Amino acid sequence: MELLSGGLVNRTWLCCREDGKRFVLQRLNPGVFPDPAALMKNYAAVCRHLEERCGRDAVPSPYPAADGAFFVADGRFFWRLLRHLPGRAAVPPLSLDEARLLGRTLGRFHTLLAGFDHRSLVPAIPGFHRLSSYLASYDRLAAGGDEDERVAALREEVARRRERALALEREWLAGSLTVQAVHGDPKAENFILFPPSPGAFAALIDLDTVMSGPLVLDVADCVRSCAVRGPDFDPAVARAVIEGWRGAAAGLLRPRDIEFIPLALESIVFELGLRFLTDHLMGDRYFRVSFPGENLHRAGELFSALDSVSL
Repeated sequence: MELLSGGLVNRTWLCCREDGKRFVLQRLNPGVFPDPAALMKNYAAVCRHLEERCGRDAVPSPYPAADGAFFVADGRFFWRLLRHLPGRAAVPPLSLDEARLLGRTLGRFHTLLAGFDHRSLVPAIPGFHRLSSYLASYDRLAAGGDEDERVAALREEVARRRERALALEREWLAGSLTVQAVHGDPKAENFILFPPSPGAFAALIDLDTVMSGPLVLDVADCVRSCAVRGPDFDPAVARAVIEGWRGAAAGLLRPRDIEFIPLALESIVFELGLRFLTDHLMGDRYFRVSFPGENLHRAGELFSALDSVSL
């Protein structure tokens, strides 16, 4: 059994049977996903929908346990076993061709889910990608006594940028954006790259956060993951992701969707920086850290990146 790296929330292992068949074993974080039954009901329904449209080879479907459920609880954690997809994770920095492939894959994923009843999905994480919800959690935290100077500086950044970042959510609530089932966490590492072939697609894993949301916010999150490296932003990579996505998702888009991508990108970078800062202030309960202050460092890099994020 081999521990797979990359996740900031769950623990994942690659398991190999004596006959060579491989599986993915995951231990999910109950502090993030408190209702495993609802989560796995969503997960299984989405996988069935995808399998019916593109086959099983590119879908990380769950295997049932002896009692028929798609998870096993041990009193502290809950566990699941998933189909292993051969290939490699897309780890930035990416070439422009790889960035275009990820965008194309996300567009295909959105197209495959366009007919799925997104209102049937129970939010696995209440308030996920609702910036107002994250800001409310942040605002509830006491300022404390003598703060680290880095925390104080980031608080100033939050105060300065929050109204601009909230503009995307206001458009969402006003009905200006195309809303359907989206991945929710299409970071580069959640794409599995298969051997290249003409017109190839990759595959998306980690389907826990598939839920109702704006298409532009999902593609913006993918752009953020591919094009924002530390405090720096690569506009060529960003444009390649968007180009690939537009080509594969053209039939889904309303005229104003493309117009809102730059705002969505600013909003998602701000949101993740805010979440890292909030988690630091709460004692690192959500994102796993390898050293004290890592979430604060992550937040600082993202707020710095906002100065150069532009399409």
